[in-house]
Amino acid sequence: MTPTQKLKEVATLNTEIVANMQNSNFLSLEKYIEKPLVLKGNIQQISYDKSYNLMILNKDSIWISCEFQKDQNEILKQYTKGDHIKIKGIYKGALNYLVLLNCIIEN
Repeated sequence: MTPTQKLKEVATLNTEIVANMQNSNFLSLEKYIEKPLVLKGNIQQISYDKSYNLMILNKDSIWISCEFQKDQNEILKQYTKGDHIKIKGIYKGALNYLVLLNCIIEN
């Protein structure tokens, strides 16, 4: 698998854009499945089980779940709930929130 660092993102979204898409059931993002997206938002929840998983939320409670590459663990130790973050990950689809895998921190 190619590390996400080497992939060029196909779109950059923030949580407000994602909130507007939820009304159409995220159908406008289907063209991005299996492609890298960059997302910006505030961390709502951080969990760790061999790698980090973040849940990002905006004021309308739209979630983005992002499971990180293990090489990002040391960087993610610096982040806490409420921090603003910019991430890049491979978009896998949406349920009631966007799901991204192999995420990295973007500067």
